[in-house]
Amino acid sequence: MSKTFANAMKGLLAALCALCFALGIAFAAGGTPQRASAEEAEGRVLYEEDFSDGVDEALAGSISAANGEGTVTSNALFDLPLAEMAASNNYAVEFDLKLTGTTEFYVHFVGLDGTNNDNIYLCVIAQGTYLRVTDNYGHDIYNNTGDLHGGLDATPVDLTNYAHFRLVFFEGYVELWVNGTRRCVSHLVDFGNNNYMSRSPIEEGTISAIAFQAQNANAAVLDNIRVTEPVGGSTVYAETNAEESTSSSKTFPLTAAELYRENFAAEASFRITDAEASGYYPTIKLYGLNASLRANNQKEYAVNVQAYVENGTLLPQIMWQPEDAETAWKDLTGEAVPIEEGQTVTLRTEVYGDKIALYVNGELSASSTFSELGLEKGRVQYIRVQSGGGGAVWTHFAYSGFEGESGASVTADETLVMEGTPVTFTAQLFGEHGSGYAWYVNGEKQSESGLRFVLDGVQAGEYSVQYGSASVMSEPFVVTVVDHMIILSAEKTQIYPTESLTVTAELKGDFTGESFSWYLNGEALEETGPSVTLSSLAAGTYSLQYKSASYESDAFVFTVLEAKIAVTTDKNSYFPEETAAFAAELSGIREGETILWYADGKLQKGAEGASFTLPLSGYEAGSKVVVYAEAAGVKSNEVTISIAFDVLKSIQENEYYKTVYEDVLEEGGTYGNFSVGKDEDGSLYLYSEVSNNSTYYTLNATMPTGVEYLFSYELYIPADIAIKSYVYPCLAGLNSNYPAGMVELAWEVNPEGVRPYIKDQSTGKEYLHTEYGFGLDLSYEGGIAKKGDWNEITVAVSGSYVSMYLNGQIALFFEMTGATVPSGASFNLFPDGGTGVVPVRIRNIYFAGVVEPAPDLESVSVSLSSVNVEKGGTITASATLNPFNAEANTVVWYINGEKVDGSGLSLTFTPEEEGEYTIVCEVDGLRSVEKTFTVTAAQGGGDPGTANTGLWIGVGVAAVVVIAGVVIAVVLVKKKKSGGKEE
Repeated sequence: MSKTFANAMKGLLAALCALCFALGIAFAAGGTPQRASAEEAEGRVLYEEDFSDGVDEALAGSISAANGEGTVTSNALFDLPLAEMAASNNYAVEFDLKLTGTTEFYVHFVGLDGTNNDNIYLCVIAQGTYLRVTDNYGHDIYNNTGDLHGGLDATPVDLTNYAHFRLVFFEGYVELWVNGTRRCVSHLVDFGNNNYMSRSPIEEGTISAIAFQAQNANAAVLDNIRVTEPVGGSTVYAETNAEESTSSSKTFPLTAAELYRENFAAEASFRITDAEASGYYPTIKLYGLNASLRANNQKEYAVNVQAYVENGTLLPQIMWQPEDAETAWKDLTGEAVPIEEGQTVTLRTEVYGDKIALYVNGELSASSTFSELGLEKGRVQYIRVQSGGGGAVWTHFAYSGFEGESGASVTADETLVMEGTPVTFTAQLFGEHGSGYAWYVNGEKQSESGLRFVLDGVQAGEYSVQYGSASVMSEPFVVTVVDHMIILSAEKTQIYPTESLTVTAELKGDFTGESFSWYLNGEALEETGPSVTLSSLAAGTYSLQYKSASYESDAFVFTVLEAKIAVTTDKNSYFPEETAAFAAELSGIREGETILWYADGKLQKGAEGASFTLPLSGYEAGSKVVVYAEAAGVKSNEVTISIAFDVLKSIQENEYYKTVYEDVLEEGGTYGNFSVGKDEDGSLYLYSEVSNNSTYYTLNATMPTGVEYLFSYELYIPADIAIKSYVYPCLAGLNSNYPAGMVELAWEVNPEGVRPYIKDQSTGKEYLHTEYGFGLDLSYEGGIAKKGDWNEITVAVSGSYVSMYLNGQIALFFEMTGATVPSGASFNLFPDGGTGVVPVRIRNIYFAGVVEPAPDLESVSVSLSSVNVEKGGTITASATLNPFNAEANTVVWYINGEKVDGSGLSLTFTPEEEGEYTIVCEVDGLRSVEKTFTVTAAQGGGDPGTANTGLWIGVGVAAVVVIAGVVIAVVLVKKKKSGGKEE
């Protein structure tokens, strides 16, 4: 039975709570605005079903219930019986789903496509490998579209067990969540993606039903279906960054419930760590704000609010990519400003109505309208800040959404203070400012009108502070002033059972006559002094308070962690002649406990310490070993190591090893959007002049024929490299389970060094050097990776084993089940975060491998399409080689003992006269057994005097001309050259 009506009162309470939430802003300690969670932003419940009491009568024909779950009838399409439709047209549909077999599962927002009076729907494809949100007109968003296009997480979902799905339509946004992670997002203003498909504006239609469908179902099982009417959450967010890396970046966890305001401000602060660094872009990327893109052109739909830093100056820019294929980027640029080391620079953009403005350190730098810029205004779907990989680090980010085109916001450093402590508030204006602003405390206008206000000398109580004018008013910022305060503090909030924790109480105010005690999870402790030490606690979460009859502190919450053993190894790939070394770090386990070691589940006798060595001479190359430790009944994590072999050496030392393709560069040649450069020695190379986007080139390469091959190229890394970039050739079909899928053979190139990884785009699986590597130091100081020089990079494949090499050193080794010969290859470069120009060079691209010689030809046989044919008809003879993969260098056909033109393994002809014919095929001197066929008079045939004379022959792909009975055949045949190449 549906839980919808049973929970009607709960839904009403939820709606009232949501309304209260929408009218205020929640703040954490320290005054940092926090966004609402998905649960906090949930509105009315419109439908619930968990199958605990069977199935709703309205669904009985489409779902069968058993064991608290519902199995969907094969090919069933049904509407959920909602109690009512949402007046807002906003819906969140949640459910747990598992699939088996070839089932595809759909969830439809019926009627949402108002342009075409059609649906927009979710499709779960290939057992969760692909997640597709689309209309019916080619405007798809896939989970693996790429984060420049709305596909946020390509990791396949394992649907052999339940996964939790949440499909949301909210204020024009469509979001898909799986297991709490947002997988893809788009907005009706420019729906779809322009990486694989296309985009189009879609008019919002009224959703008339929520429909489920299981197509080609072997089994689609559902549980915990829930439909709610989502509401907006907090439209204020802030975050600080403690990371010191100049390559640091962050995509913020902002969702449709927080980004839905069309008017907003976003700002980021950057600390200059190296004023001499040049050629980088500190950036705020506003994905989705560029709604100008329609075609499948792979351009990113972000607007970049950034600064180009060069020679001690910072040039503010607003940049975007237009639909125009001839123009990579357009920009609105402000005046350059000087920068100094240690300085903090704040970039702020305001978008309101048709206007967009850029501020640097509070001063307006550039402004315009979307109309004047020729930029169609979209809706922001996610925001990323990146330091730029040069001489700056982002330190702070803030976002505020506004209902109108003007507004104000208020912040303070504290939300709870003692009497006598002043609190400083700061106001910031947004959009069209106007005049007549003042501060208000608990609704009363104050004399101060500037952007800073100090609240001081007030009694205990709650104070609501706002800044505004007759037309604009900020949300209230609430500060609580108290005359008594108890503050609990400790050095940490997490300990292990073997550790102790000391918590101290600081009392502020007059507590004369009060007697205090400590309470742990509500139970009084013996200690009464201002500090308490806790020890020998079992794993769990604890709440500690210090209180008297009249006063009590807030709860100090801490966690006692489960005891654990962490096993590590210096590297995850070893050769058979090596000895693997492991170390165990014990947490929460008392000293003196015996540590036991296991390899492949077998206890290793005599190994009982914190370290363990395992000789690998008895293990077969290509195998794996699983190692773990145990102590005091606690089992460690399992560490898997691979027993590697030198794949490259095994291929190159094979007697049949040869180069099968070399990419020969030519001046003036076309290589995708790469450019061709020339070294001082005259050798050519590929490089990129593409700013803020990908550089790509599809090779017209001859692929290897067997699964013993290598792909190699040389990579030049400049000595002054200042940004992080990605170099990732792709092999199509390397994973035979996904013939059209790409596998990235990737290197991250950054100012400190390089990082190899191989990523299967079809499965989302990444093979990292930290998990499949040899512990190499790949910094430029390590002596393997080189900058200011060329690096040789090779990927070698032997059967299912894949390895990657840098300058002759093996860096990765792993087994890829289903590895095979690729069907194609491409070369790709991309700057981190889509900002800057990738500075590397590429040359000497080639494929090589083991090319086994063809077996000797043993015999030739001929088959005929018919042994009887009427005059004027045609007959086809086909030659078959034994063995089938033997080479056929010279092919000669004989009819009635006479040689005829033709050198392919098939022959099609029209006999000119009645009678008996014989045919023989000779291949490399070996003749087939003679075949015989008969030609009879045509039944009711035409005039012999006008019949076509001559024998018409077509061989393979041949151009044949018949002149007065003479056959002239122009046969197109591939001719072998030395080295195994063809022309």
